[in-house]
Amino acid sequence: MINICQEYELHIEKQKQQEKEIKHQFSQEVAALTKNKDMNDLKIKKTEAEKNALGGITDDTEGKSLEPSEKRRLDTEVANLYRTAKTKNEKDKDKSVEQKINNSTALTLIEESEYILNKFLDEFKYIESHYQTEFLKAAKDIRTTKRKEIREETKRETEKLLKIQQQKRQQEKDNREVKKIGKPIMRRI
Repeated sequence: MINICQEYELHIEKQKQQEKEIKHQFSQEVAALTKNKDMNDLKIKKTEAEKNALGGITDDTEGKSLEPSEKRRLDTEVANLYRTAKTKNEKDKDKSVEQKINNSTALTLIEESEYILNKFLDEFKYIESHYQTEFLKAAKDIRTTKRKEIREETKRETEKLLKIQQQKRQQEKDNREVKKIGKPIMRRI
């Protein structure tokens, strides 16, 4: 009976310890999310202040003071940025993205791209911090793969150069004329 009570008390202690660990992890994640939210709020306020300042200086919130060619180039680059931020694969063309590009101003697209990229960076930081061993292993694998590719490429280039050198040497050897120097060969009569 005493063993059962002791086992039960140990089980309860383990559960309490697990609960404390879970609460600690949860509080850390909440703190990180709160910090990220505050940072994003600051960025949004800064962007809005810059937008308002620009609008106040130029009275131009749509970029109408730009030359038409510069405005087209700006719109094209912003659209490419938005497409890159929004799509996972370059070959995929999402109709909703294209529609959004056609119906929005450059500033709106920039703000949304910034928001998407900030979310990506937050997610990247979270993965980097919570899955550090896997992250470091993957980074090491990528570096190793790149080194192998570079070595193979260097090896191929070196082999090509050696082959070209051998061909040049052979060609020079074939083109070389042997000049005989010395006494003429004695002829028998």
